Amino acid sequence: FPSNCWVPAEKSKREEPPPPKPNPPQPSDRQFSICRTAAFGDVIMASILADKLSRYGIVQFSTCAATRTALLGHKAIAGFLPEKTPCTVNLDNTYESSPQRWTKDRIEVMIDSANIQLSKFRIQLSTANRVPNLHLNPEELEVAETFLSSFKPPFTIIVPKSAAWPNRSVRYCD
Repeated sequence: FPSNCWVPAEKSKREEPPPPKPNPPQPSDRQFSICRTAAFGDVIMASILADKLSRYGIVQFSTCAATRTALLGHKAIAGFLPEKTPCTVNLDNTYESSPQRWTKDRIEVMIDSANIQLSKFRIQLSTANRVPNLHLNPEELEVAETFLSSFKPPFTIIVPKSAAWPNRSVRYCD
């Protein structure tokens, strides 16, 4: 590739750096919790941090009951905490109040906020690989694959009735 080509640069941005070399406690010795209270998309986006943080210890997640369903079966989340439980990483109102929300994408702002909160543990999460993983059981996977088989990828998923946030909702016109 020519030196000004974006492909090698993007590839290097996506590579996850190895965990730090100093003798940190074993992952099973550490426990972390992440809080993102509501909004399906935001909770799924915050699960990216669970994937990254699980390299350093056990991760639990605090969210409302309605959005918890999106994270059921997530391999990096050991369990769920009740709403309003104090957490190691609080992502509520993170990008909404950030002055960087106009220059960075939302997950990048969330990771920056998490890194500030995790600095006392000497943990720095990478902004590479910012793609969420949704985990389905075999029955759910079969239903999803059957439904999506009649469409050509890539897929755009729309969650209707996001009425609390008009800019995220879909209006059906007559």
